[in-house]
Amino acid sequence: MFAAISRHTQAGIERRMAERGDLAVRSPAPNQTKTKAPFSRPVRSNLFPVPPPLPLRVKKLITMIGVWHGVTYEEIVGESRSRKVVEARFDAMAEVKLHRPDWSLPRIGEVFNKDHTCVLNAVKQRRKFNAAD
Repeated sequence: MFAAISRHTQAGIERRMAERGDLAVRSPAPNQTKTKAPFSRPVRSNLFPVPPPLPLRVKKLITMIGVWHGVTYEEIVGESRSRKVVEARFDAMAEVKLHRPDWSLPRIGEVFNKDHTCVLNAVKQRRKFNAAD
């Protein structure tokens, strides 16, 4: 019981650091009652990872599909739910999945600011549309 409690005290922290060789054992200064222990591991400043930039070919592919549908790249990756933009977005998602089979559905969803289920639905819709032709 004592060992579990001493892990989180200043003395316990300093003792473990001294055992590892991180810090020499020191006695507290007479006017200093509490000291803050240094972190034993680095603290992450950003909790959410920044996605890598888009490869030029994917952005160019989305832009070309947008031109074909008469919408811009920003509209395709935006939040618009108009029929014209949604059809362009579905075509773009299906084409990205076709041209980048190594990308997962969540990765493609990150490109379009959508969930992976939206990408799955887009791929299924386009497959069904192409089978009907």
